[in-house]
Amino acid sequence: MSFDGYIRVSRVGGREGDSFQSPDVQRAAIERYAESKGVKVVFAEPELDVSGSKLRRPILDGIMERIRSGESEGIIVSKVDRLSRAGLGDTIALVEDMQRHGGKAGFADLDMDTVSPSGEFALNIWLSVARYLWRQYQQSWAMSIGNAVERGVFIGAPPFGYTRDAEGRLAVDEEQADKVRRAFELAEAGGANAALTYLREAFPTRVNGKGETVPFNWSITVAERFLQRRLYGHGEFTNGEHTYRSDDLAIVDRYRWELAQPATRDVKRRPRHANVYPLAGIATCAACGSHLWGQGTTNGTRGARRYRCTSRTCTDRALMAAGPLETYVLDFVRATPPSVNSQELLQRGARVLSASAAVEQHLAKREAVEALDDRDLMQAWRKGLAEREEALEAARRADREVTGEMPDLDGDVTLEDMRLAFERAVASCAVSRGGRGKTAERVALALRA
Repeated sequence: MSFDGYIRVSRVGGREGDSFQSPDVQRAAIERYAESKGVKVVFAEPELDVSGSKLRRPILDGIMERIRSGESEGIIVSKVDRLSRAGLGDTIALVEDMQRHGGKAGFADLDMDTVSPSGEFALNIWLSVARYLWRQYQQSWAMSIGNAVERGVFIGAPPFGYTRDAEGRLAVDEEQADKVRRAFELAEAGGANAALTYLREAFPTRVNGKGETVPFNWSITVAERFLQRRLYGHGEFTNGEHTYRSDDLAIVDRYRWELAQPATRDVKRRPRHANVYPLAGIATCAACGSHLWGQGTTNGTRGARRYRCTSRTCTDRALMAAGPLETYVLDFVRATPPSVNSQELLQRGARVLSASAAVEQHLAKREAVEALDDRDLMQAWRKGLAEREEALEAARRADREVTGEMPDLDGDVTLEDMRLAFERAVASCAVSRGGRGKTAERVALALRA
């Protein structure tokens, strides 16, 4: 049997030098200690970028399981603080857990074990010292961060639109700042989605903490966080409890920043499987009236496609295979197709929803604009509201004048065309619970006039 050699590095980063306990340095110290004691040692994978203040660590947990099961004689580390910098009581409990299962803890820097009373006493002292040094380091680091922020030093890679001087202070990069301003203009007019499309083109890469240029993955959530960053409109950034503010760092004016802020999403998004499930959100459960939603995928990775009632209170939830239900409804629509073009219907309906959302977003910013206590800004806000309400009314008038034809439903029909046809043609589609092969008996279908 053998001991487990445990190697831990709190933060790798780009550190080096005599004070950096690299994996190779720790390994060599453990091997020398094991050789001096005449014991065998096997090494687990190094635990990298893991703080010693945490007792639950994947590699350490695995070694403890080996000790408890009798597969390992114990653990050897290069220094006391490699095992733990947690509270003294927690660390002693960790060592005592080893001892209860016959394990030992060896420390290359102390040349001791923990079995004898004198060894246990010495270990307690050294663990206290390790914990004290860690707390001192944390306090010193927090003070350093606070002092740096007060001087305007930005910790981390500079955000889009900024560069950093030799002392770490941010400065506006005018070339990038123009792109940032354009993103806020688009967000003001069309919301975060409009800004997202532009940001993907304007900033496809970024420089990470190591100075490397890497691809940047934009998503709607990331775009919203970009717009919410107070640095752009207030010239303000924070680090922990410390805040620095300078008007010179603001790239857009505060009013534009407020208007570009993403509003709370009150409008329900389209179902995740809307294109895969043409009847999702249209068909309902005959027992409770709740909408049916899709389950499974077309490639079979999540099981067969089917529609199901998701109501938790329904006592007789409907569940039906997607293929038979969609075919049944499609045959009805083909037999009596409405005369309205569903594509035009959806487009005009989308315009109404978009215009309505623009009004809601603008209204949600009223309190923020009022807090600025600026008459000109409030007047501009009222003007913007009037423009958005006028656009909404125009979209509603156009929506009431829809005319046209249905998409071509002859031959093979794509799921997207099927979805468009069902949205235009189906007035109601109630599905009841039942056995297979009884589609006509289980579906109560009504089409629009």
